[in-house]
Amino acid sequence: MRPVDWLAVTVLLLFAAGLRIIGISHGQLDARHFPSYAPFGMTHEQIPIHPDEFFSVGVPVNMALRNRLNPEVFYYPSFTINANFVMFQLTGALEGQSLAEREGRSLRAFADFSLYVFARMYSVFGGMLQVACAYAITRMVASRYAALCAGLLVCCSYTLVQYAHYIKPGSLAAGWMMLAAWACFAALQARREGSRKYAFLLAGVATGLAATTRYNAFAVSPLLICAGLLLMVRHRSARIARQVCFSWLLVPVVFAIGSPYVLRDFEHFLSEFAWVVRSYTNTTAEIVDYFEVDHTSGLAHLMLFAGQMSVGIAALGMALLSTLAAWKERPQRERLYSNSLSLAVILICAVILPYILVALRTIRLRSDALLVLILPFFAVLAAIGADWLLRHIRLPSRLTMPILALVLVTQPLVFSVQVVRMFAQPDTRNIMLHWIHENIPRGSRFFLNGPYNVPLDEALYPSDQQFLTYAESLPDANDYDYMLFSDVLAFDILRSQTVVPREVVDQQREYLLILDQTYRRLAEIQRPVWTGAEAMVNMAAHWHNPTLILYCVNPSYCEREQ
Repeated sequence: MRPVDWLAVTVLLLFAAGLRIIGISHGQLDARHFPSYAPFGMTHEQIPIHPDEFFSVGVPVNMALRNRLNPEVFYYPSFTINANFVMFQLTGALEGQSLAEREGRSLRAFADFSLYVFARMYSVFGGMLQVACAYAITRMVASRYAALCAGLLVCCSYTLVQYAHYIKPGSLAAGWMMLAAWACFAALQARREGSRKYAFLLAGVATGLAATTRYNAFAVSPLLICAGLLLMVRHRSARIARQVCFSWLLVPVVFAIGSPYVLRDFEHFLSEFAWVVRSYTNTTAEIVDYFEVDHTSGLAHLMLFAGQMSVGIAALGMALLSTLAAWKERPQRERLYSNSLSLAVILICAVILPYILVALRTIRLRSDALLVLILPFFAVLAAIGADWLLRHIRLPSRLTMPILALVLVTQPLVFSVQVVRMFAQPDTRNIMLHWIHENIPRGSRFFLNGPYNVPLDEALYPSDQQFLTYAESLPDANDYDYMLFSDVLAFDILRSQTVVPREVVDQQREYLLILDQTYRRLAEIQRPVWTGAEAMVNMAAHWHNPTLILYCVNPSYCEREQ
């Protein structure tokens, strides 16, 4: 790349870093409110963060304190778990901590919050890698303008920005997938044998890293296979064939190195992997789900969400336009295997289409994370389509270039700015926690009604919680003084009325009325209003900032203490 390309990538990375690092410490609580946790390097089980982040942080802490290498958790591959395990050991992050205070507690409580912030940098790195590779791939197959559009779209993608704020494997896995794709294109375009060999070896390593970070990131392998076959067809030598096969073999080797206990504890892995597959393809007893969604409608809802918020309608339209561009500019039959725009679009579609047909045909509506792995590839196609459209619009390029770029990025950027702002502000659970400590006497008994509720230290406020659903039998004054209601489940049902049975919606509304008729409200914090929160698949509005209502269950106690 030329100096101007390096400058463009630098600016893009700085922009991407701003969107991904602001709010990276979201979920932090006041340590003074948790005397049973904070002094021992622990975090409350109900800390207001993504519910799956503990897999990558709490599990390696457990491994380190128990002095064992088997994570014994295989819902995700073990790469980020093992990376954090090594990092915690090398940095002495767990020095002075022990299992004594953790025995009997959930793994969600095992890690200090600072370790979550540190581990989230893996996701930030993955997001930055996506941006750089999107620019580099598009620059190889199209113009500098197209590369800039691809980089900008990955920078601004709402879903990519959101998930870069969690220590979940998707963001990093998408980065490895884009690195593998870039290496494949670099190998196909390399003129020197040495450059071609090392580029394709990198493609194999990156594909293995993607798969050992997240199982379904193996979706990039069709591109690796196609690129390898093209190299063998083009050069027709035993040496090239050996290099290609060796690169292919690196994929399972790197996967096994990153997640060794997948093989050593295979039965356990197979059991949990099968559960993950079932959870996305069938309803399970462990997942409370009221949505009437089949595989086809599940795919439709995810693609609608991608156009609505993740990358925007314009980007999806431009991605479709790229296929027209590939057809219009297809090479002659004798140059079918040349490095053409058509070949680039076909190779990228070899990643996107199988993934859509297999992974996105899910019955779980709460699955926006599945989009993370293919959104950067959509961005590349969208940029190619925008570039082709630009060349066929008979208007001054100085006018059309900025307008077209703005059309591409404005829609996702609007949502990204809002979610970053949300991460940068205290969660409603944090606000309610402060209010309780300032206004409710220690020792008051709480019933926490509903998931994603306020974290209360048992030593200060004894509490019981109803998880997954709301309590069928309401709390009694003999057992509790206060009830905290979280609207997460109600909000999810009421915003999804088109796919939820009418009786479930009516029951939910009736339940809310019964609470208000039975108890007196003492305090209430409403969830923030922001554009896109009502979208059914938008999980940022599900996991963060619920409406919280504090009810008085024991009137005589409430009146006496206030």
